[in-house]
Amino acid sequence: MATVADPVAVSRAWALELLLDAPDPKPKEEPKVNRLTLNQKILDWAGTDSQGFLAAAQFVAAHHGAGEDTGARRLVDLVTIQPGPKAAETRKFLLDRLLRARPKALVEAAQVLIEEPAAVVHVLTRYGYTDPRAIGGYLDRDLATGE
Repeated sequence: MATVADPVAVSRAWALELLLDAPDPKPKEEPKVNRLTLNQKILDWAGTDSQGFLAAAQFVAAHHGAGEDTGARRLVDLVTIQPGPKAAETRKFLLDRLLRARPKALVEAAQVLIEEPAAVVHVLTRYGYTDPRAIGGYLDRDLATGE
């Protein structure tokens, strides 16, 4: 199957994955694959302090990093801290790439997570394709298209 996706939509999906992807804390059962798990600390932050979460994403996007901002540092740490140094290095690399390619995507992903948390969780905790009609439309349906 081939997919043609708008670069803006791809950047938003990339940012959502960076925000929420988390390693499976349980050991892999042979021959099963790891469960899809999410970064619960980011989900909780977006759900309990949406303005602080969004402000942190805006700061990171505007400054291409956390600088000395406490909220931005928290966000970057939650995205990049992983169980091993190689995984943490990879996550930092991917975040830096996103911030160079399209920093606004991080803010848009934060907005989508705040506005549609159940749909985001539904999409990111299942393998394969999710028909947008099953979740009320594309996750970024309320954001402007294109640049």
